[in-house]
Amino acid sequence: MAMLARLVSRGIPGPQVALVRFCVGILAVAGAWTVFRVELRPHRWRWLIARGLFGGASVLLYFTCIEQLGVGRATLLNYTSPVWSLLFSWALLKERPRRHAVPALVLTLIGVVLIVGSGGGSWRVSGWDLVAELSAVFAGMAVTAIRAARRAGDDGTPAESHWSVFASFTLLGALATLPPSLPPFGHCRLRCRPLATGWLLARANGCSFSWWA
Repeated sequence: MAMLARLVSRGIPGPQVALVRFCVGILAVAGAWTVFRVELRPHRWRWLIARGLFGGASVLLYFTCIEQLGVGRATLLNYTSPVWSLLFSWALLKERPRRHAVPALVLTLIGVVLIVGSGGGSWRVSGWDLVAELSAVFAGMAVTAIRAARRAGDDGTPAESHWSVFASFTLLGALATLPPSLPPFGHCRLRCRPLATGWLLARANGCSFSWWA
C-alpha cells in the first residue's frame, strides 16, 4: 500500500490519493450493505466519531508524508503508533500494559530516534518528521477507539460491528481529506489533470486498503 501511494504521489498529491482510498472504501461498504445487508447501524457514537476523525487524519498525514519524505521514513515513523495505542488504552480504557511491553516499546522509540536523527550524517529532525509522528499519534488513538467501539458499553449499549467501524472510518476519512484535496491549499492545490495510470494506481491503492481493513 505504501509503495503504491509513493508511485501515485509522483503525479497526484498525497491528500488526493488518500481521498481516492477512502472513496474506494465507501464503495466497498455500500456494496457489502447492498449485497449482504451487513450491520451498519451505529450504537457507540463517540467512539465511532473518534475512530473516523483520528483515523482519517492519520491517513491524510501519512500519505502526505510519503509524498514529502519517501516511503521508508514516513512508514518508519507511522509504525510507532503501537506506542501511542498502548498509552491511550492505558489512559482511556484502563488497560495496563504487560511488563515486557514497556521496555520493548522504549527500545523501539530509541531506535526510531537514532535512525531519523542521524540522516545525512548530521542530527536533524525535519518538520515533516514531526508530521509523520503525529500521524502515528492519531493512528494510536484510532486503534484505541476501535477497541472501545467493539466492546459493549457499561450501560448496555451493544458493541459495534466491524462494518460499522469501517464505515465510520471511510466516511469521516473522506470528509477529512476532501478540503486539502481542493484548491487553494498550498502544496495540496490540484495539479494538472493526472495521467490515467496514476488514477488507476490510486484505485489499486484503495482496493489494497479496503482488503487490509
